[in-house]
Amino acid sequence: MIPVLLLHGLFLTVPPPGEVGQYAAQWEQLMREHGHDNPVGVTFLTNDPIIHAWTTMYKVSSLQALEVNIVAHSLGVIAARYYLKYLNGRFRVRKLVSICGTHDGLFASLYSLNAGDDTPGDVEYYDIYGPDELPFQPLGDGGSTEHFIDVPHISAPFDDRVLAKVMEFLLE
Repeated sequence: MIPVLLLHGLFLTVPPPGEVGQYAAQWEQLMREHGHDNPVGVTFLTNDPIIHAWTTMYKVSSLQALEVNIVAHSLGVIAARYYLKYLNGRFRVRKLVSICGTHDGLFASLYSLNAGDDTPGDVEYYDIYGPDELPFQPLGDGGSTEHFIDVPHISAPFDDRVLAKVMEFLLE
């Protein structure tokens, strides 16, 4: 099975590194319980999406795989999109699953991410969103598959319905 990187979202206050690691470990365990045999949690110690993108690039380059999938939540989606568009990630990533991604708001970096092709490369894009993201703006001009699940934004990465939908997409 292709490795999947798990990119977490924004923390209102950056927790101590040990707690961030627990977050990543919990997400990895839930992905294993839902049938993925190779999840890799990526821990960000800042709330800067550009630094996250560089961290993602470093993590992908350290894996012994030609390609990876990315599952990202909230701010992690912005980091993944930046990695794909500006750091040549589109050549290593097969699928990007966006959980409650903020595609058209919050950060100035989104203006450049949304300019031109916002779904670059041959990457397959999949959006899972909830009521906190309404009205929802999908990626690209039909470049992604969307699925609504009635789950709060903050708990979406740990919701069984969301994880089941993530696995369904990753196994297609």
